Amino acid sequence: MKKTLFAGLALGLLAFPMTARALPINWYLNDVIFSDGGTAYGSFVFDVDTSQYSNIDIVTTGSLAFTYTNLVASNPFALDVNTGSTAVGDGFLQLVAVSNFTNAGGTIALGSNVLDGGLYSWESMYTSPWGDGSTSRGGPLRELVSGYVTTTAATPTPEPATMLLMSTGLVGMVVARRKKKA
Repeated sequence: MKKTLFAGLALGLLAFPMTARALPINWYLNDVIFSDGGTAYGSFVFDVDTSQYSNIDIVTTGSLAFTYTNLVASNPFALDVNTGSTAVGDGFLQLVAVSNFTNAGGTIALGSNVLDGGLYSWESMYTSPWGDGSTSRGGPLRELVSGYVTTTAATPTPEPATMLLMSTGLVGMVVARRKKKA
């Protein structure tokens, strides 16, 4: 009876999947269109636990065409990025999510002036001669017309280190038990 119980317990532990959540998760821009017909595409990573963005890689096309990789500010509902410089003529992009980013993934709309009444995303160029990052509506500015970010929900990922340790322990127990019987 003990032998059957021990074997069943060992098989049950090995069959039980050990998983870990792969966080933070990637968010991808989809159907992002600006008022001048330009678009944006790319991705970024957001970690809800630390409210930090990373791996930002966003490209815009149209009258203001820039590649954004530099984070300016970090919060759970807006991504503020620039081209890495605040010199006059360099780009600034603010993407505002209609709801907070979460670890659950899914699809979140980006705010546009038309749809969300003031909660909007936009792109501009730095126009301040002081290089302090300020922009002016007198300079080129375009608002977001439509767009959303999406991701696949964080999926369970096998954690081989834990399985290896458990398997090694079970093999050791079996070997010790067999030596004891002999």
